[in-house]
Amino acid sequence: ELPHYLGKDPTMDSLYSLLNLCKSRIDHFQSKDSGSVQAVVSEVQLGNLDLESSVNGGDGIEDLDPISQDDGNESPIVRKTPRQEEMPIKDPLTSWIEPSLDEEDLTVWLEREKRVTFSIATRLIKDKEFGLALQLLEGIVERSRNDPKTLSSIGRTYLQMGNVRAARSLFERVEPLIPENSVMVLMNRGLLAFSESDYDSALKSFNEILKISPLCIQAANNRALCYLYRCELSNAIKSLEDLIYNDPSNYLHETLIFNLCTLYDLATDKSNEKKKNLINLIARYGSDNFDLSICKMQEG
Repeated sequence: ELPHYLGKDPTMDSLYSLLNLCKSRIDHFQSKDSGSVQAVVSEVQLGNLDLESSVNGGDGIEDLDPISQDDGNESPIVRKTPRQEEMPIKDPLTSWIEPSLDEEDLTVWLEREKRVTFSIATRLIKDKEFGLALQLLEGIVERSRNDPKTLSSIGRTYLQMGNVRAARSLFERVEPLIPENSVMVLMNRGLLAFSESDYDSALKSFNEILKISPLCIQAANNRALCYLYRCELSNAIKSLEDLIYNDPSNYLHETLIFNLCTLYDLATDKSNEKKKNLINLIARYGSDNFDLSICKMQEG
């Protein structure tokens, strides 16, 4: 995913190739058909490698027949030892996808499919391709109907599309699957309440999350938004300042800094002084590659 954030975008093809590989392996395990491994091998991108030159069977023992060497223009005949003829030649680039029917391996590939799918869906959502993101996410629901993370991800995508009813239906399916006071359930409730303009309930959910998981950046950001939508700009600013200044090593997150600077701009025309204090804090505690342009210093 890193090249996407650097302005280079060849990674979607790679992610889709990985997804196809995962699906092929899962189909192989579920069908228990060892012949289907060939379909998996075809998914592996080998580039311009010369497979013949990279494969060496057995122990590499070779007998050169001097009779076959005519005038030096003909390649010598390679005679393999009996042991070599009995041993199957394995391609070192594809031997890691040997057929196996281990139940644990199936679980691993199912988890890999989810992770790759979530990566692709996240990218599509950032590009406002909600329909494609939903199509991908709903595909893995067929394999894991009771996976709360998948159901929550689809529900949150529906929220971004404005389909509150569908989101609520999926969130209701999640709640019996995990503890009621878990971060996932509380986040779903908060986001659903926020989308329905019930900012008091949303604020309550996000505050509960921060008690359970104080380093949840998403909850901290959403709480500030609740204050803002309740027309409590000063509380929105204070909620972010308290986190950032009390624990800068954990809360100097670019999203929080960007939103705090935006709130400063809403609060006053003279926001540069407060932004300078943030920049000094970033210089002391922030990473070397922190993007200071998000502070949006005003000229003059």
